[in-house]
Amino acid sequence: MEAARRNARIAVELIGLPIGVGSGRACPRVHRVAQGRARFARRFIRHWAALEAFAQEAGFPAQHLVLRLEGACDSGMRRGIDAWTGLEDACAWALATASGQALAETDGRAHANPLRMANIGLAA
Repeated sequence: MEAARRNARIAVELIGLPIGVGSGRACPRVHRVAQGRARFARRFIRHWAALEAFAQEAGFPAQHLVLRLEGACDSGMRRGIDAWTGLEDACAWALATASGQALAETDGRAHANPLRMANIGLAA
């Protein structure tokens, strides 16, 4: 336990953060931390024009999108949408369902979210 405390103190001193986390390892490891914004948004859509407007507001195609069928889990979604043609195809697929409505949202995975990638770069 004392080794974990010592390592946490070393991390706080090296990085300049108010708190640190240490392990009981003999050699302390220091991980940088960055905090910042990420883009997370969602909207129910019923037609292509609404999805197109949402995509533009979200920063598509750099910011990837996800389309979910209303009330569906993994099997009822398309994610990693990163091109206009793919978005149009996913829109046609989603709106062809019985409800005629889909949930469009930004893809929160780091590789699909430019603001998250920028924060990871700051922490590297």
